[in-house]
Amino acid sequence: MNTDGRQTRICPRIPPWVKTPRLKQPFVSICVQEPAPSEVEGWFPPWFSRRIMRLAFYTYSYTDRLEMPIEPALHSIAETGYDGIDISGTNGKSADPESVTTELRQLTRRTADQLGLRIEAIITHATLADSLFTDTPLDLAGSADLAVDAGAPLVVFHMGGPVDDESKRQEAWIRVVSYLKDSLTYAESKDVRLAVDGVWKDWLVETPESFLRLHDEVGSPSFGVNFDPCYLMLRGYDPAEVAHQW
Repeated sequence: MNTDGRQTRICPRIPPWVKTPRLKQPFVSICVQEPAPSEVEGWFPPWFSRRIMRLAFYTYSYTDRLEMPIEPALHSIAETGYDGIDISGTNGKSADPESVTTELRQLTRRTADQLGLRIEAIITHATLADSLFTDTPLDLAGSADLAVDAGAPLVVFHMGGPVDDESKRQEAWIRVVSYLKDSLTYAESKDVRLAVDGVWKDWLVETPESFLRLHDEVGSPSFGVNFDPCYLMLRGYDPAEVAHQW
């Protein structure tokens, strides 16, 4: 829900953007929509928020792990009652967004439209920080192109990072900031936003504070974080407190 001008992402859809009191405030994303007054008249007292949360299903387990064709997968998801989907930024075992062929992109978008499912986000798999020490860095620009073709407003990526080597972690931080700045310049030209998939142990962003530091160094309003209460609780944080912090 939108509270204090922030967007909190539980399922991956960015609602309308609003200004916040914090300079360069990161977007945190929730799937909410504002129903027509007639739809909720008499349901709640006047002071109660009329926003309704949408739920989206990540297709990875069906399409990537079980190799289920996209059409029956989306039919099952829609029949279950979900409002939208996240889709993988790659196809099968490939780490290249081009592995999601033009035909598969068109089929996914057409089927989702027919079923009334929103494509909420593109989810990548390789960890960004680690990939920057290889010959094949995570292709966020290619993922942004995939988002455009799928009609998704957002690309979510995992951070990762070197462990037990402070000098390499510092070098990774510098590389990540530079790479994100370049990737965001491209993504913004496509009207696509980028978000790191929460905070986790040993990642470069392993605390809420470290994410805020990264956000401020990257310096883009199109860079944010996937608000994952599960990750936060497993890391010993109170999700409500972090939501206010972000």
